[in-house]
Amino acid sequence: MNKQEIEKYIAETMAHFRKIDKESTEKDFKWQEDYIRKHLYKKYNIGGVSMELIKSISYDQQEIINNILKLYNKGQPIDFDPCYNVGGFYRNGVVTAPSIKSDIKPLLPEVLQRDVRYLPYINEFQCIMFDPPFLAGGGSSGKMALRYGTFGSVEELQAFYYSAFISLQRALKNKGLLIVKCQDFVHGRKNYIMSNYVLNMARDFNFKVEDLFILLAKTRPTYHIKTQQHARKYHSYFIVLRKKEA
Repeated sequence: MNKQEIEKYIAETMAHFRKIDKESTEKDFKWQEDYIRKHLYKKYNIGGVSMELIKSISYDQQEIINNILKLYNKGQPIDFDPCYNVGGFYRNGVVTAPSIKSDIKPLLPEVLQRDVRYLPYINEFQCIMFDPPFLAGGGSSGKMALRYGTFGSVEELQAFYYSAFISLQRALKNKGLLIVKCQDFVHGRKNYIMSNYVLNMARDFNFKVEDLFILLAKTRPTYHIKTQQHARKYHSYFIVLRKKEA
């Protein structure tokens, strides 16, 4: 996109926001407009913006995703997201939405109904985003569980990851890119380092580990505990994997 195309896109997007959002103030809209412009100008190197050093940490997951695509996918967009939910990664157009979106329980009309463990694709995609549920054993009535899904036990969660990796590896082209978002957690007074589980599983499935990015959180829900036994997790991961040639 050139500068004129970006400004046209921003104008159309903001006009749509103003039409459907009757609660935000003009100050809110201006903040959104500046945010979109900043990221699109940076993405398309408008105005002679010099290349900034890409870091392995950020508070902005859209920045991380675009940096991964720049470094490891020749700047091309994600082709497929099989755990799309409501498309939070792609809000405001800062990250280009994939051409194919699916979910086991679609929430949007353009999202296909697919179980990531049983995808009907073989050697189809160059780049896949995999952002599965990460909650296990904590019940199904909490806010996060209702929005993103949960598993009855950690063993169920791990089995889901394993089956999904079989399906995702089959769906990727040779040398295709798999971006995995995952999070460590504490359950039953025990630390579960899911990032290590994913890395070990990736090697078992013949993936090359290209990189690892850390998404930092400024806040987290707090719970009353008498004695803290493990560090509260204020981070999650984007693990970048490359399918090796068969």
